[in-house]
Amino acid sequence: MFRQFVSEAEVVNLDGNGRFLISKRLQKAADIEQDIQFIGMDDTIEIWTPQNLKLTLKSEEDFGNEFEQIMNSEMSL
Repeated sequence: MFRQFVSEAEVVNLDGNGRFLISKRLQKAADIEQDIQFIGMDDTIEIWTPQNLKLTLKSEEDFGNEFEQIMNSEMSL
C-alpha cells in the first residue's frame, strides 16, 4: 500500500545554492501557488500550503486532550 502511495514521488537535486525546485506536476497536485510550510516528520519533510495544512491539524483543545490521553496511556505501561 505504501509503495503505491509513494510511487509517484520524485527525486530532486539541489542547485549550486542548495535550493531545489518542485516540479509543476507536484505543485499542481499539492495546490501550491506561493507560500509553503515545511513539516519534519521523522526522516521525511512534508511540504504544505498553509491553508491545506490548517485543514489537517486539530484544534488546540482537541490536540491537548488527545496528547494528554496518549501521555496517560504511556505512563501506565
